[in-house]
Amino acid sequence: MALRPRDLTWLVVMLAGCAGLAGLGDFQDVGTGGASSTDGGASTVGGGGGGTASGSGGSGGTAPEPVCGDGRLDPGEECDHPDSSFCTAGCKVDCNAWSPDASEAANHHCYLVVTTTLLNQPDAAAACDTLGGGTPSIRSTLVGLDSVEERAELPITTDPLWTSGTDQGTEGTFRWTNDDPWVFSPWYAPDNEPDGDANQNCVILEANGSAIGTQDCANTFGYVCELFPPIQHPRCGDGVIQREDDEACDDGNAASGDGCAGCQIECNNGTIDEATGRCYQLRAPDTWNSTLCLGGAYRLVISTTEEMAFLSGVVGRVWTAGHYVQDKFVWQTGEPFIPAVWQGAAPAGQEGDALAFDRGNAALVVEPKSTMHPILCERDAAGRY
Repeated sequence: MALRPRDLTWLVVMLAGCAGLAGLGDFQDVGTGGASSTDGGASTVGGGGGGTASGSGGSGGTAPEPVCGDGRLDPGEECDHPDSSFCTAGCKVDCNAWSPDASEAANHHCYLVVTTTLLNQPDAAAACDTLGGGTPSIRSTLVGLDSVEERAELPITTDPLWTSGTDQGTEGTFRWTNDDPWVFSPWYAPDNEPDGDANQNCVILEANGSAIGTQDCANTFGYVCELFPPIQHPRCGDGVIQREDDEACDDGNAASGDGCAGCQIECNNGTIDEATGRCYQLRAPDTWNSTLCLGGAYRLVISTTEEMAFLSGVVGRVWTAGHYVQDKFVWQTGEPFIPAVWQGAAPAGQEGDALAFDRGNAALVVEPKSTMHPILCERDAAGRY
């Protein structure tokens, strides 16, 4: 698609120091002139090329018409895998073909809750892998949670269930072993999770289904398996992020200047968190009410303690999306507030207060909205998993 001009030029303040955001400097929009809808003459079927950002370059031929059953995910298809019974002849996901007890979510992933057989986490992961039928291009794994929406769509049980979460390898740094990014961690606050116990390295979905906690990986619980929409021949440009193919994003188009080009993140001299694919950019100081993020970015939301650690280490405070509304602090994006990010009790506030992130002390602090601070904007990696 053609580049769209933006209304404002982004001004960024250079951060001092050498930690997470030390590489941020002045940046501006990539401009409005000469962008081509074919990204410099490149073609989805190869050939031609040699183009420039102005759209010059030879023709690469005509891309073939999308065909359901060719193994490549095209617009309007939920899946495309001719050798999988989980993907119908109409390229629609069939969760019941995977398991009669499975349910399909809005992202066309299938979820299966198993409570009749209790396993430790490694064995639960192996059981989920087996449900994929041993085909490398069909991914069936222990579940990972990468959004509020995904958590909300999981079936609720009265028993704790294994997920793919773990901090094995680096104590205190959690990840989903199914390659979902660790961008959402609704820890169970009453138990002060994660509690830092070195013997509890695996993550469960708590019995009420709304929070996660840690357990000894050898303990036995039920588990949740997740089937990703089967795609026989994944490729850059199909809108699905394939981490095993070193894709950091996939926005389904070949254009540059929109945050994702060649399935790699464009961050305009900002800082990229390689673990999550998020781009962070700093804007000039202003009051909270006057700050603005552009181009699909939004004010900083501290979603995990790992994100807080990544952004820490540089002296200074920046505005976040948090502010005080109706007797409590909320994120402006609507994401639930995770108490764990306070690293202590939530402070008192009043109308007119907002949350700044003190990078030097790795803490959220309450400030009047009239205070002048730089604003830290973040943008998620384009595409779905």
